[in-house]
Amino acid sequence: MSKFILPVNKQSIASQIAALLNAQNNLTTVYTPNTILTNNLHYLVELGGFNERHIDNERKILGVCGYMLNNHDIYIRHLSILKSYRRQGIATKLLQSILDLKAPRYYMQVRSTNMSCLHMAERLGFKYTSHIFKQNYAILTLEKLGDFHGNN
Repeated sequence: MSKFILPVNKQSIASQIAALLNAQNNLTTVYTPNTILTNNLHYLVELGGFNERHIDNERKILGVCGYMLNNHDIYIRHLSILKSYRRQGIATKLLQSILDLKAPRYYMQVRSTNMSCLHMAERLGFKYTSHIFKQNYAILTLEKLGDFHGNN
């Protein structure tokens, strides 16, 4: 697989990620470009084509998925796809890219109401482990064993 390095403005990318998370994910935290640049997450993004530009002329981010390493395990956070680009395989592609990082375990939390994400996670081998009740929904914790455990 080829890798390309594209010149991008970090502030612009962080701004697009923050806007996408704030608009699409119903999170309690409001993200800013600064919180994106300074948190401990790494972000994978799916960029639109060269004709799809953001207002600052950077390529438009169609989807994003954050992850962090903790004791060699990977915690997946904030998977978000622009509404007009959903159901095109972008989320699966982003998650698969994270699974390709080869960790003993992968964890992700998904709202109990997000059926499309839960179905996708199940297709990729994630299993339910626990939940946290919130006011109007539950957050489900899902786990997948990686190659280290002989699975994947």
